[in-house]
Amino acid sequence: MITLPKPLPVKVRAAATAAMAITLSMLFCSGAPRYSQSIAADTNRSANDRRPAPDVGFPAGGEKSRYFQTGTATYYSNKFHGRKTASGERYNRYKFTAAHRTLPFGTMVRVTRLNNGKTVTVRINDRGPIRGNRIIDLSRAAAKAIDMISAGVVPVGIDIVK
Repeated sequence: MITLPKPLPVKVRAAATAAMAITLSMLFCSGAPRYSQSIAADTNRSANDRRPAPDVGFPAGGEKSRYFQTGTATYYSNKFHGRKTASGERYNRYKFTAAHRTLPFGTMVRVTRLNNGKTVTVRINDRGPIRGNRIIDLSRAAAKAIDMISAGVVPVGIDIVK
């Protein structure tokens, strides 16, 4: 016959639970950075800074950029056609629109593909992109205008038009 151990007294269980809660709160609420220092060193920002990184890697040689912001651009896949954007309007792949993390909806920006010099003007109507140093997501029409369909991700500079 197997005998089970007696349950711990209520006071002991309460003390153990309190100790566990304190330990976990100290572990997860510490001020330690959430990202490795190598990521912070790459962007010359603190590890906890979540704002988009301006002028990430462009132009070469460390000179001051003539753009409002530089980084990489992507474009929306066709599966988003007809879905609502953050502004409430429907995404239309045939219009010249884009997503940006912080610019106000309705802002007109000129996007210049840095490795071929082609430009397109788009209206911000959505939020994003959410990955890495990508600074803007373009509609398919805008991406086609600067010949980035086959490349997918390209270096760009953006300027605010109005």
